[in-house]
Amino acid sequence: MITLNIESENENVNIGFPCEESTLVRVLKHIKIPSSFPPKVYVKKVLQPRGLSILENKVLNLDEVNYLAKLMEGLWLDDFDKLYAIAAYEGCNELKALINLTFNLNGYTLIQNIGNMSDVGRDHLLAIKGELTPEEKAKTDFAKIGWDLLESGKGIKTEYGLLFKNEEIKFEEAYDGQIFPRYDDHGKSLLRVEIVYGGKAEYIYLPTEPLAITKSVLRLGAPSPEDCHYVLE
Repeated sequence: MITLNIESENENVNIGFPCEESTLVRVLKHIKIPSSFPPKVYVKKVLQPRGLSILENKVLNLDEVNYLAKLMEGLWLDDFDKLYAIAAYEGCNELKALINLTFNLNGYTLIQNIGNMSDVGRDHLLAIKGELTPEEKAKTDFAKIGWDLLESGKGIKTEYGLLFKNEEIKFEEAYDGQIFPRYDDHGKSLLRVEIVYGGKAEYIYLPTEPLAITKSVLRLGAPSPEDCHYVLE
């Protein structure tokens, strides 16, 4: 959950993300901010998580905030601190960069406890690979990997722990600043629909509000929903 305090000239209000499109419209109307696409407002304070306080005192695209919040719902508990540590180290103070970081967390390892070298080595391999086969678990000397990692001298001290950049992992830009990439909603939707126009695609997760579909079509640059091609997944 991301909670922001947003304000207009005379009023401010707290809003939590992810939220429904109707909720966003209602809140913006309450503080007398004209509807626009995309909705951009001044964010006075990030109430939670404090790891995203780098977004304070900025004009932000709330559609991007909503999308980032949906991505963060799918993170493992340990990944939150990693995201905040990377953002602070890399100086990521824009939503586009933060969204792309969530798709590239395997490019970094965050070590928060060095009491057990086997755990350090296992956490490092899991950060890179995502999962390990039973054969890998049986044959791998995790303690050696842990010692090698710490003795490399490449650890970066952060308030969240020791951060290592996994240079063998190539950073990929999933979000181009216009089209929101597909993400795993972990079974919350009944159906996913790919909307295709001009060689690009966005995804909607049904059931959803009509405004969410309209926004996807607008981001694709299509003249109307009828000009798009739809694929049920």
